[in-house]
Amino acid sequence: MTLPLSLDESEILENWPNLTISNARITSIDDRDYNCLAFVLGDSENFWWPRKEEGIYWPTEYPYINSLPNIQKMLKEKFEFEKCDDEVYEEGFEKIVIYGEKVSYSPKHYALQLQNGKWKSKLGGLEDIEHDSIDALVGDFYGKPIAILKRKLQKI
Repeated sequence: MTLPLSLDESEILENWPNLTISNARITSIDDRDYNCLAFVLGDSENFWWPRKEEGIYWPTEYPYINSLPNIQKMLKEKFEFEKCDDEVYEEGFEKIVIYGEKVSYSPKHYALQLQNGKWKSKLGGLEDIEHDSIDALVGDFYGKPIAILKRKLQKI
C-alpha cells in the first residue's frame, strides 16, 4: 500500500515505486512555499533552485546551473557540507543525499538525515515525509542517490 499523499495512488506508484506506508510517514501538510533543497537547508520561506526566475531563490554568487559540481560547491562554501562515502548515521554530523540521474548528474531532489538515522524529504509542493532509507525515493521521478554530503552539527 502506498503512502497517502495528495496525489492519487497511480501517480505515487509511478513517481516513487518504493514508497509505502511501512517505510514512510507524512509529517506535514502540502506546501508550495518551499522545496526539498530549501528544506534540507532549514528554510521554509523560500523555494531554492539554480534558476533565475521570479519566486525562486538562488545565491547570486553561484551560476544558475543545475549541476552536481555547482550545487556541491555552493553547499560546501555556504553551508560547510563535505562529500562523504555513505548514508550511515554518524553521531555529531548532519547528512544530506542528492538524488538525480546517473548519466547527467543533474540534481532532482534532496533529503536530510534525522538524528534517529531516518531521512526527511519535502516532496516538491507536496507534503514533507520521513522515510526509513534513501532507497524509498529511488525511481524515475527523482532518480538515484548521486551524492551524499555531511557537515558537523553546530553545538547550541
